[in-house]
Amino acid sequence: MDAPSRDAYAEVKREPAERHRHDRLTYTQAKDAICWQIIQRADEWAQQTGWEPGPSDA
Repeated sequence: MDAPSRDAYAEVKREPAERHRHDRLTYTQAKDAICWQIIQRADEWAQQTGWEPGPSDA
């Protein structure tokens, strides 16, 4: 994860972590938007650079 994405995620998760410390589902849902933004940026980067995941170890 790049530094701007890492910092944005950290910023977004702090408040819900405090407010929903006993409600994991609501805490997770509060982070949905930032997680999808990070995934979208990562996908755009992969397309621009031609990056592809290596073979699965499964």
